[in-house]
Amino acid sequence: MEEINIKFLDIANIKFLGNKELIGFVKEYYPGLEDNSIKSDYVIKLNDRVLPRDVNIPKNAKFSKSFAGPRYYSWKDEDYNLAYSPPEERGGSHLVLKKGNFLQVSFHEGESPKQVIGISREILTYETLKQGYMPIHAAVVSKDNKGYVFFGDKNRGKSTSLFSSIIFDGAKPMSSDIGLVKKDSNGWKVIGWPWTVTIAQSYFDMINRKPMRNTVGGPKIKYYPEDFCKEFNTQWVWEQELGALINVNLDPDSHGELKEISSDELKERLTKYGREEWWEWNDVFGLGEKQPVYNYEDISKTVKGKTLTGDIIPFFKERAEIER
Repeated sequence: MEEINIKFLDIANIKFLGNKELIGFVKEYYPGLEDNSIKSDYVIKLNDRVLPRDVNIPKNAKFSKSFAGPRYYSWKDEDYNLAYSPPEERGGSHLVLKKGNFLQVSFHEGESPKQVIGISREILTYETLKQGYMPIHAAVVSKDNKGYVFFGDKNRGKSTSLFSSIIFDGAKPMSSDIGLVKKDSNGWKVIGWPWTVTIAQSYFDMINRKPMRNTVGGPKIKYYPEDFCKEFNTQWVWEQELGALINVNLDPDSHGELKEISSDELKERLTKYGREEWWEWNDVFGLGEKQPVYNYEDISKTVKGKTLTGDIIPFFKERAEIER
């Protein structure tokens, strides 16, 4: 059995124990965070015994959705918290047995242990909320040692902004679907997140670029963070000072424009677009209840707000030409 320790900033240290396939997944989702000298706060072990098909779920089990993954039946048995995700849920059915900060995960025969990554994200979600981080439905990039959060309505250009700023503006990726921000003694900061990045094949066609490999097939290409960095010859960034909150509303038929907005307008837009409707904060593993606090008024008064509209691909290309 192999192991790897991940130091996720100052939020939590997680040790993973398992086979080579699991350790490979961990490295792909958490590039640059391996630190085998640290003491772990949590341990997640992949059980080498096969999970039986007839899992006994008690009648009092609670069925609820995790934040970063499938739904689980959750119940308590003496000192143990148990959570079972059935076969009809995405990611492969599995059973999580938790005692203290030790979690053991069992899968049915032939299923991939990739869902362990989702379990680790549940831990990080709990710890970030406990430490006062506020989630924003957004894509996040780093440039010039600052983090920029692209938020907006569905299909209005968050992902396109992320890709275009990386390809044409020299930015680096931090997160594809959620920005976690927090105010400390030095001001507001934003952290990256271990999530897959999905790009439509049509975007590659639009910029006349051919991807190195298609990890899913069909009209969309999915990358793990490490794969994404290899594709675009970049580096995943995990923490930055927050530079600006940018509301995106892209339109290929109009000229691209980036302009500042007032704090009141930023607050209004965060209130409208800052949360994702599918987010749920259920405690499926017995980590503890924690709900986010949305402090839009404070962040709107202290962080720059901007809008990004129009066709941004030529906009970013023009910016790159000017900077050269």
